[in-house]
Amino acid sequence: MIYLGKEPLPIFRENSEYRVELDKIFAIEAYTKLFYAEDQLRATATGFFNATVNNFKNIINDKSGAQWVFYSAHDTSVMNFLSRLGLASAECIYENYLNGTIYNSQSEFCVVEYPTYTSTLIFEVWEHQDRPHTFKIRYNGNYRRIPICNWAFECSVDNMYSWFEKWKDEDFVRSCGVQNEEAQNMFSLVIVELAIIVFFIVYVLKGYLDRKQEKAKLVHSLRFYKHQERIRRRS
Repeated sequence: MIYLGKEPLPIFRENSEYRVELDKIFAIEAYTKLFYAEDQLRATATGFFNATVNNFKNIINDKSGAQWVFYSAHDTSVMNFLSRLGLASAECIYENYLNGTIYNSQSEFCVVEYPTYTSTLIFEVWEHQDRPHTFKIRYNGNYRRIPICNWAFECSVDNMYSWFEKWKDEDFVRSCGVQNEEAQNMFSLVIVELAIIVFFIVYVLKGYLDRKQEKAKLVHSLRFYKHQERIRRRS
């Protein structure tokens, strides 16, 4: 917050027109630059949603395991997840702004505000007696409609599984331009092991050939000695 005397500058006043417009500009620019292309979303969101799907399965299949899983993230991380879910985008924020919708509470189908400090995205897994497990999504405490389930407030976990399988990036680390360190280390280990095996084979083969050569020299020397001995006796 920046103040002019004791009063904050107009641009920083709560709910000021300037602040709202800046919020929208900042949000639209961020969603456009970071999460606009499908390749960006696939590469950047796969890791989190892979963990989320696995958490769903672990919670459902093992009641004795962890029932709460928490992640700490940046504002852009939250935007990434919202964008991949279809809960926010540059287009929907802009369209809502033109229609006068500037707060999340005013829109059921788009998270229009830039994620503020302490923003939370919660996935709740629900167990039922008469039907399969479902899940709900809360954003900053409020349940949100879920795009992958026709904008219902509740969705089958199987829908989440199949939705993730359709778009996940099998090698999102490489897609982000980062060398897969584990794969690189494994490759290096294989190279070292092969080098050791080759060295051992060469060492054994060389020893065998050296011994064979020494034996051949010894046999040749014995034959030469015997030949010389015969000559000496005849003379």
